[in-house]
Amino acid sequence: GTLRGAWGFRGSVVSDCDCVAGVHGGPDYTPTDAGAVAATINAGCDQDCGSWTHDFGEAAVRDGLVAEGALRGALARVLEMRFRLGEFDDAAKNPHARVTATCAPADKALALQAARESVVLLNNSAGLLPLPLALDGGGGARPRIAVVGPLANASDVMMGGKSDFLPCDGPPVSVLAGIASHGADIVGYAPGCADGAACENASGFAAAAAPAAASDVAVAVVGIDGSVEMEGHDRDNVTLPGAQEALLEQLAAA
Repeated sequence: GTLRGAWGFRGSVVSDCDCVAGVHGGPDYTPTDAGAVAATINAGCDQDCGSWTHDFGEAAVRDGLVAEGALRGALARVLEMRFRLGEFDDAAKNPHARVTATCAPADKALALQAARESVVLLNNSAGLLPLPLALDGGGGARPRIAVVGPLANASDVMMGGKSDFLPCDGPPVSVLAGIASHGADIVGYAPGCADGAACENASGFAAAAAPAAASDVAVAVVGIDGSVEMEGHDRDNVTLPGAQEALLEQLAAA
């Protein structure tokens, strides 16, 4: 009702992988495999990224669990999308058939533009940013910077949850390496959390507070990585893991 009614969406809806299977089982879900397929199709999900609809869709139809209108609508939307993509056309005339991953300069420039436009700065009320680093050419005094936090020197985390896609120009760059590459005056680095992003071991807090106290600006890099949350490894809250918030408080006090 919301997606297609209120918002006017006319495209096809596909589940996340194996999520149709997740509708099956438990007291709050459908009790049968075919029932899970029927529930998702009747709710407006056209395709299953997984095997559940393929394996149990026929039973759902045979048992009369799927509304015919919902089934026809799903089929029409999937076929329309495939026709629009040219899947039934001559491959030689289909531009989508020739799309490949590329590291051409124009594509790299577009990727950089997309990355820059997706960054969100929540608050800069103190006017602290951008930092006057060595290559900025401002001519003023450079701040002494401490780079701290469990993810400050982590590179893979910069790629997000799908880190099986590598950048064109080698491995990703950590925040520490990125700041250093601009010739910044880094007075110290310390992870703070002795056990990484989980941050259940606070024995390194003092070692992180020391460079923070000796600096003009402390860049604290906290958050989550694959050890805390990833595909198939969910969290039940969205707070900073472990004692990371306590680390930030100690850095601020320093």
